[in-house]
Amino acid sequence: MPEEAIVPRSMESSPPRASTRAGKLVVAAILVAAVAAFFHFDLGDYLSLDALKANRDRLLAFTDANSSLAMALYIATYCLVAGLSLPGAVILTLAGVFLFGGFWGTVFVNIGATSGATLAFLAARYLLQDWVEARFGNHLGPIQEGFAKNAFSYLMTLRLIPLFPFFLVNLVSGLTRVGVGTYVAATGIGIVPGSFVYAYAGRQLGTINSLKEIASPNVFWPSPFSGSSPWCTYTEPEIAHVGMYEAEAKKKGIEVETHTYELDEVDRAILDGEGEGFARVHIQKGTDKIMGATVMVAHAGDLISEFSVLMKSGAGAKTLSSTIHPYPTQAEVNKKVATSWRRAHLELRRKGTRRRLRHLRRWRDGDEDPWDSCFDKVHRNTTSSRRVTS
Repeated sequence: MPEEAIVPRSMESSPPRASTRAGKLVVAAILVAAVAAFFHFDLGDYLSLDALKANRDRLLAFTDANSSLAMALYIATYCLVAGLSLPGAVILTLAGVFLFGGFWGTVFVNIGATSGATLAFLAARYLLQDWVEARFGNHLGPIQEGFAKNAFSYLMTLRLIPLFPFFLVNLVSGLTRVGVGTYVAATGIGIVPGSFVYAYAGRQLGTINSLKEIASPNVFWPSPFSGSSPWCTYTEPEIAHVGMYEAEAKKKGIEVETHTYELDEVDRAILDGEGEGFARVHIQKGTDKIMGATVMVAHAGDLISEFSVLMKSGAGAKTLSSTIHPYPTQAEVNKKVATSWRRAHLELRRKGTRRRLRHLRRWRDGDEDPWDSCFDKVHRNTTSSRRVTS
């Protein structure tokens, strides 16, 4: 690497010109005004799942009649949302495949996301890099040198395994000396898996009622990982799964009960501002055996391990519901989804007990003969069995 590429800019003698300062103020004002307008006019309401489903017919008709214009508007909108770090990228990603098909939808998602990320990268570099170099240049020299030498690998890792939010990687990268070409290439390649996961769900937009259903087997292709081995997709939020899906269990003739618990009811998630997500468990009917589980939270890869251990050891939902977790932690969502199953069964048992008590009272009062009730029940079951056989 050329030696001048790693010299801290704090050592350079050319002072910032007044025109440069004025330009930065103008750019900053435009960015602030754009973000303020987005929230002031509630434009985020148009980037919601309900709005997308409500306008699906009109969007499809417009796209069919104006394919080139629709493509340009879609990419431009995605670019602005990603470039300004606004909420709504997930909805736009879902809309991509829904409007343009599997292949082109994923391509347009990638173009829009990469372009928006690059705008955020360049804005951060233009507005803040000189200040950061002037203030901390002497201390950042070794860090800048190391990042510049391995920039592509670092960025690919951050994109493929999003330890930090997408927008944060965009902004912080702009403060380094990584080349624009390297940044664009690493971003474009690194976001392909995540873009594909979310965009592919757009095929089944009509069956999705909430973002949590992105992890549904009815949305995805049959997973090669279905079975006892856990897997995790490192999107934002992460999606992790182990065991069977409900549809897989039905194909194998296994009746399961499915219970879901929302993350926005977990105290730690509320404190962290990460209420979007859920834990879902499939339990074999008549037992507490866990047949499969799906977790969609910020650290789903960590939380799915508990379900894996339970399934491997033969422990079930009763064990999970009685397990004490540290408070407050997001892992409580695992216990709460098992507790919701247990409460549902307790309610069924209560109803059965009340029903038997009513029969006993009627028999005690002479209003009902228990043997007649027994024979009637056997007769009904026999009759229904004959109907099914015939």
